[in-house]
Amino acid sequence: MSNYFLLDNDYKDFNFHNKHNLKFRTVYGEQHTFIVLAVILAIFFPLVLFDLTTKVLLPDFIFLTFGATTQAVVAKTCQSPSTAFTYTFDGIDAWRNVQHYEGQDYATSSLLCPEVSDRIEIFYIQGHPQTSQKAGDSGAISIMIFGIIDAYGCYWLWKLLQEIRAIINARPKYDKLKRASMIVSGVINHAGKAPKATFAVRWSGNYIEVEYEFVADNRIFRHKQVKRRDDLRDNLLPPPGTPVRVLYAAADTYIML
Repeated sequence: MSNYFLLDNDYKDFNFHNKHNLKFRTVYGEQHTFIVLAVILAIFFPLVLFDLTTKVLLPDFIFLTFGATTQAVVAKTCQSPSTAFTYTFDGIDAWRNVQHYEGQDYATSSLLCPEVSDRIEIFYIQGHPQTSQKAGDSGAISIMIFGIIDAYGCYWLWKLLQEIRAIINARPKYDKLKRASMIVSGVINHAGKAPKATFAVRWSGNYIEVEYEFVADNRIFRHKQVKRRDDLRDNLLPPPGTPVRVLYAAADTYIML
């Protein structure tokens, strides 16, 4: 056994009689380790998305789509420590009548607090002038930021689906390998550092990727597996031709030990 390279040292004494000791993670694959993070983000993302939609995106979208501009007069300036100021304007209500309305906005780093009687340009919703804001507020930027957040959230939802699919696919293979499998010999074709794309956002750990092949049922099988091996961080990896052990059950069900 000592001549074989073991991808997982836990299988040093693995044989036919202790196949029940096969770890599900071996079949599932160490490249699939985002399930917890993906679940957390998949739960919180819809909550954040709903909050952003109702508080930021929807109002900005309404202003950009149905907003009308008009001149307003500042009626009350900011009173420290508040940055709020009040303005009045004439707007068209739902019955197409011109009415006098009052609105409120806030000074920002790019907008100093206006003085009383200053004239400013505002947006208001036609037919609902009670909803207004200072013109030039970054509605388009908010929508762009929302789009970026949405794309990021969709990525993690996609990752979650990948993880779930990997678990579903691995379960019957795991059961079959424990129930009806045999150990065959194979050889390494190449061993090296696992590509970063394989394990995406891991920042620690020494992950190796081993490409191997073996013969079973008169066919040649080639595959690759990823494994964290911190003990090999400063060591040479096994060269091509190094023998390995493979647990084989069927053409679509096998794993290197």
